[in-house]
Amino acid sequence: MTLREFPTRFFRYRSCSSNYFEDELRHVIQGEHYFSSVSKMNDPFDCNPFFVESSAGDLVKAYRDLGITTLISPESEDPRLPRGRLRKKGLKTKYAVNYANVKRVMPAMRSVPARLRGEARIICLSETWDNPLMWAHYADSHRGIVLGYDFLEEYVHIAEDDPPLAIEYDEARPKISMADLLCWFHSENLNEEQKLQADAAFSAYVLRKPKDWAYEMEWRIQKRWQGVDRYSSVPCLKLAEVLVGARVSDCHLDKIKEILNGRVRILRCDLEDRSYQLTRTEIA
Repeated sequence: MTLREFPTRFFRYRSCSSNYFEDELRHVIQGEHYFSSVSKMNDPFDCNPFFVESSAGDLVKAYRDLGITTLISPESEDPRLPRGRLRKKGLKTKYAVNYANVKRVMPAMRSVPARLRGEARIICLSETWDNPLMWAHYADSHRGIVLGYDFLEEYVHIAEDDPPLAIEYDEARPKISMADLLCWFHSENLNEEQKLQADAAFSAYVLRKPKDWAYEMEWRIQKRWQGVDRYSSVPCLKLAEVLVGARVSDCHLDKIKEILNGRVRILRCDLEDRSYQLTRTEIA
């Protein structure tokens, strides 16, 4: 996984036509951002690697190479584990890492990739504000807005929050096995080969997209939870400006001004006369 230098500003393209537009803008002013499920993205290939099932023998080896002796953590509160004196015995028999037990739980392991995607929530950002395709695709054909954020890198460390990560674009769909996922899930004290497996799994499920999307220059912040999509705080992003599209209606512009109430600057994006470029002019 190649780390890229953070841009000083991130941009998020949004439509003004959604029924939650005004509510979202009010949340953004408070530093909260709407995270949606990765499984709802417009490209079904998005962070969706081809999953190859590992054999029971390969999984036993992977567990043992990682120093894992039980299929369930000894500290687990799983109700299937017995209590008291029978707990240790239950771990050694029903959940010990051996061929028979691994074979038994393999059907349940097949649900892991879908669960990973089902729990992943993301916000998508871009390095650029002036891409006409992005305005067309994500800002309602220039009738929407672009939110411009200052990036406060120090808050990543202060809040112990996930930073934006750059999307990796390529032509080959990644192939990931359960053994690779085990390395990702148990990422402490890995050897070099296991680190490569863990990085490959993380990249495949969080950062990889087809090369066709490279024009987006996308960065992504991911969080995980079960249940519905919702707003969540991202301390490292501070709203600095709102860019309104060339086709934004007067009523939407008035509503944007009302909600922002002078707290951040508003700029209108217009069409250049002699090129296919956009200009920015601050609105008083």
